[in-house]
Amino acid sequence: MCISFFILGIVLLLLQQSGIINLTALQDAPNYEDVGVVRDFRIEQLISDVFLFIVPVIVISFLVSRNRLHYLQVNKMGGTLLLLLGAVTIVVATPFISYVGELNAKIPLPNQLKNLEDMGDAIETALMAHHTITDLLLNLLVMALAAAICEEFFFRAGLQKIIIAMTKNVHIGIWITAIVFSAIHLQFSGFFQRMLLGGFLGYLFVWSGSIWVNILAHFIFNAFQIIVPYMQDAKATSGLVDGIFSATPPYGYIIISTVLVVFLMVLIYRQSVKSRVVEDSNNSEHFFPGNKVL
Repeated sequence: MCISFFILGIVLLLLQQSGIINLTALQDAPNYEDVGVVRDFRIEQLISDVFLFIVPVIVISFLVSRNRLHYLQVNKMGGTLLLLLGAVTIVVATPFISYVGELNAKIPLPNQLKNLEDMGDAIETALMAHHTITDLLLNLLVMALAAAICEEFFFRAGLQKIIIAMTKNVHIGIWITAIVFSAIHLQFSGFFQRMLLGGFLGYLFVWSGSIWVNILAHFIFNAFQIIVPYMQDAKATSGLVDGIFSATPPYGYIIISTVLVVFLMVLIYRQSVKSRVVEDSNNSEHFFPGNKVL
């Protein structure tokens, strides 16, 4: 990642010198309302995600495994039911995660962290400020889909597997990765809610055995954070949607969300065990044809 960061700096400098993006303008908050600056933000974010998250994981997969697709767990989809359960759970969890974020926001931050937080909020506001269909689609592409793919490959298919191997403990590996996942976003007023999200995605990856289940769930979560504000500005949401995606959800929604998340995670775990048993049985039958699998 450090090597990729160095190469990324060179690439961004070349893009600056060629006039494709203006890195100087990205440093000043007053420029964030400019459409050209927002476009540069999207380009810079996309390139950064690829270099910082995708490139290191691909290199690592070549260094440590002969079967790269299996190592990155891209060789199977995970099953329709697991894909659906992962996506539904991440949406159902929103009121609970929002409540944790509400409590987290009450923790005072040092001025240095507060400045980082304000810069991150300003950039996010700038990216979400333009509400044309084109802006919506570009945000879904860069902030939802590309971010989900890059982050899941790096944190779940890469970092989490390494930490689990180092600690020899799945749970420790999942939660250390979740902490790093949250911290790297540099938005500490939402640290604990993002950590919980990372923990859920960590278990989902271990249980499903497929990166695609994680990418879909992560994309769905990101997409709703983009689509719902767009719909709210267009006055196209219902009271139920507004309640679920509110920054301060009603307590009834929080309780229902918590119960449903626990129930759905149990379902995901049981389905993953069932899928693994079927897969092992098929493999046994393949290697020992004619033998009955007990």
